[in-house]
Amino acid sequence: MRWLTERSIKGAAWDRLNYPLFIPPDGSDLLAVLAKQGKEQFITGLDSRAGLGVAWAAAILGLLELKGEIDGRVRLDRAEQLCLPAARSRDSYAQYVLAWILVEQRQGKEAYRWMNRAASAGDYLPALADLGRFVLGGVGIRSPDVARGIGLLWSAHRRGHKAALPFICDNYRRGKCGPARRLAAYLIFPYALFRSYWSMRRNPFAQEVFVNFQSPRRPFFRVQSGAGEGPR
Repeated sequence: MRWLTERSIKGAAWDRLNYPLFIPPDGSDLLAVLAKQGKEQFITGLDSRAGLGVAWAAAILGLLELKGEIDGRVRLDRAEQLCLPAARSRDSYAQYVLAWILVEQRQGKEAYRWMNRAASAGDYLPALADLGRFVLGGVGIRSPDVARGIGLLWSAHRRGHKAALPFICDNYRRGKCGPARRLAAYLIFPYALFRSYWSMRRNPFAQEVFVNFQSPRRPFFRVQSGAGEGPR
């Protein structure tokens, strides 16, 4: 019964989001807040925990500031202020979010440095996957490195990140790794995409499915209407 309750809370909370949001196991009670009370109370709960020095709560608030989801404005300075202390204390999630904030601030070298630190810690798979994306895109380095970038994505895939394989297939389909891999990617991509989507639906708050869709920017929270929460 507990398993069913936790799954139902996750599902209801997911209904309020446009794409996955990483929340560690000790934040599962906030999923119930998000599902039952809505975005504002969820953010209030995050504020309370961040005030107590909970690193992942500060990182989530930083991510929401990056997306303009606190008050409708993208406040990069505030996002950095929230994440920097936790990142300096070696919290991989905060380092990961800080890296994306720095990308938006056009500080590529610093963004790469923090993403590399987050990936090197080995305890947060999205950092490993997105370090691969940074390397493929030449973020913070002299030039894109296809071999290393694909290698990092494969490493994330082997360790269980479900979004890494679609990224690999996407690069293969663009012909970056030769015609044979391009053909294979067209065959594998439907499976990779379905696997990623299915895993996301099963647990949209696990690190194994989280990925930052930075461009094009979409609203993080879905528009909700009804009792207790009107349209944004």
